Amino acid sequence: MKLIYSTFLVFLLFSCSSDRDVDDCIEYSMAGVETAVPNLSTDATGKTFDIAFRVTNGCGSFFKFEENTEENVTTIKVIAKYEGCICTQNAPLLETNYIFDQNIPGTYTLKFTTGNGTFITDTVNIP
Repeated sequence: MKLIYSTFLVFLLFSCSSDRDVDDCIEYSMAGVETAVPNLSTDATGKTFDIAFRVTNGCGSFFKFEENTEENVTTIKVIAKYEGCICTQNAPLLETNYIFDQNIPGTYTLKFTTGNGTFITDTVNIP
């Protein structure tokens, strides 16, 4: 009987080990932009946008923007970071700022990627 108890105890201790790799509970994925509103109160070289995006659960937060520029068209994706092994199942709408910082005069098109394969498009004129 002691052998069965000891075996069970050893199994239990190793299966509940707290030496879990922290990276197991971190993921990154694109979050669809729901609104991209120019912020007219800012005074910058380029233009600032107030970005609202939705994450899929309570562990989601803003991580970074991924930009792809071809000529005067920039496609912008929001990358969300999901950190945590146990997350609430709400899908909150989060906000961040995107600054289009360009000092070369011209007309630029910004395409913010939504979650359904479409874009929110805005045009920025730099005098």
